[in-house]
Amino acid sequence: MVWWRNQIPQLHPVVWFLIAGTGFTRFAQFMVMPFLALYMSHETQASPAVIGLAVGSAPLVGTLFGLFTGIFSDKIGRKRFMLFGMLLGTVAMIGFANARSVVAFIVFSSVNGLVRPLFEPSAQATIADFTPADMRGAAFALRYWAINVGAAVGPLVGAWLGTVSSGWTFYITASVDALYVIFLLVKVPANIQSLDVQQPISTGLKTPSPLQLLGILGRDRAFLIFLLAVLTETFGYAQINSTLPESLAMHYTVSVSAHIFSLLVFTNAVEVVVCQWFIHKSVQRLSALSQIVIGQILFAAGYALFGILHSLPGEFLGMVVLTFGEICSFPPRSRYIAEIAPLGARATYYGASSLSSFGFFLGPWLGGVVLRDWGDAWMFRCVAMLVLAGVPLFLLSHYIRKLHVSVAENTPIQG
Repeated sequence: MVWWRNQIPQLHPVVWFLIAGTGFTRFAQFMVMPFLALYMSHETQASPAVIGLAVGSAPLVGTLFGLFTGIFSDKIGRKRFMLFGMLLGTVAMIGFANARSVVAFIVFSSVNGLVRPLFEPSAQATIADFTPADMRGAAFALRYWAINVGAAVGPLVGAWLGTVSSGWTFYITASVDALYVIFLLVKVPANIQSLDVQQPISTGLKTPSPLQLLGILGRDRAFLIFLLAVLTETFGYAQINSTLPESLAMHYTVSVSAHIFSLLVFTNAVEVVVCQWFIHKSVQRLSALSQIVIGQILFAAGYALFGILHSLPGEFLGMVVLTFGEICSFPPRSRYIAEIAPLGARATYYGASSLSSFGFFLGPWLGGVVLRDWGDAWMFRCVAMLVLAGVPLFLLSHYIRKLHVSVAENTPIQG
């Protein structure tokens, strides 16, 4: 019993609440969102292209608004943005349950797309503020684990409840979101004081304006290069739900490829849930950057295996290796951003990191072009090389930041 207590990090109650709440709300989201396209097809008989437009409007809206929601969250207050985000989530789920037209689905999908850019930057910044620097890795690893538990179990429950044929499951998700709003009101303090005492914003003002926060981002070359590196990662990750199933369909029948793909996705989710904490404990002594680089290399190796091994065992081996890369890379990214963001601008930096999600739009399109013209083997090899190109970008970003810190420390104070 003592051993288990020693393995569980001693985190602030607000942090535990945000981790648990994120897990429950993601579980509820995964009960319905994986089936949204099928549900929309059942209700509207729209074409695949129109359905893709409706479903894709959510991440598009999230990417476009992520930067600005992060900035205003730092300015106006994180609790307000978390509350507003979950309220919009409640509205979107009720809207989906009653939507019967293409326009309605596009509108409520766009509303749902605002939930993550409103909630996520504020929640991650709050976790960073309430957690000492040496425990942030564990906090973000637990948060990532909770999300993946929801991702693994949610779709199974959604399928059992019959989400595709009935919209009442959306009401369950709406109820979970509404309940979370009530708990946020009670559990999260309105004024959040960071435990950090480092990296103050160098604007000379106690509370920078949104334009000043935007200027801080624009001048931070190291962070912009970091975003470009993450873009290579999201470009590659986008292939899992786009060109990977298309590649399987080139070698198997539609029915068989669908079953193989579902097993690959299930393997990914189960591996994260089972291995996440053990891998975190194994690499926790490494810096966040080192973990990200290791994850990026494993990402590239997984895609390379997809392109080299044209067999069923090869597909699963590639997914296992790729998932190890995901486990190593994703949680440390949140920790790394917390380390490099100036105090008072953490939500701004977390919000700006959503710009790297543009890879989820470029990835399926460019990957599909290469798949069509060159075939799946070369497509995955090209993706592997692009993902690997992110490694020197991460290192360059870190070098520029160290150089900037070194210059700042050695610049004499004018008096």
